[in-house]
Amino acid sequence: MVRNYLRTILFQFKLKIDIMKIRKFVIALALPFMFSSFLLAQETPQKSSNQVDRATRHAQMLAELKQELALTPDQEAKVKKVLDERAAEMKTQRDARQQNMEAKRSERSEKMNVAQEKQKEHNAKMKEILTAEQYVKYLEIRQSRQGERQGERQGERQGNRQGEGKPGRKMMNQ
Repeated sequence: MVRNYLRTILFQFKLKIDIMKIRKFVIALALPFMFSSFLLAQETPQKSSNQVDRATRHAQMLAELKQELALTPDQEAKVKKVLDERAAEMKTQRDARQQNMEAKRSERSEKMNVAQEKQKEHNAKMKEILTAEQYVKYLEIRQSRQGERQGERQGERQGNRQGEGKPGRKMMNQ
């Protein structure tokens, strides 16, 4: 009985020692990776990762075509020229999309500024007409209605994500 008890204690003790050895081994393996990730993170690429990826994919495509199609040097040069032209076209399209998005943002911002100015003018006219108490109540009514409209818009947005909401939008999502 005592013998079995000692065996279980020794077994547990040995198991604990083995677990500690395993932990030390894992930590010893993980340290180089942690330090290497530090060093790699400190390097600053000169191009963005997308530009590097595109250039790498471009080179890989050319290498694959050269190998699989057994291109002659003359053919390789012509294929490279075609691929370069296509890459330039795609870059032009991306730049145009980016400029278009920026223009839309500035246009939207401008429209919002105009709407805010009109709202200020409207409020000033209402303030001239109404008494102080009426004007305060008017502002409260406007805020509550504005909150209701925002809630409706959020509901529409959430509904559209789930296939609900306005009927016209539902058709577009499906």
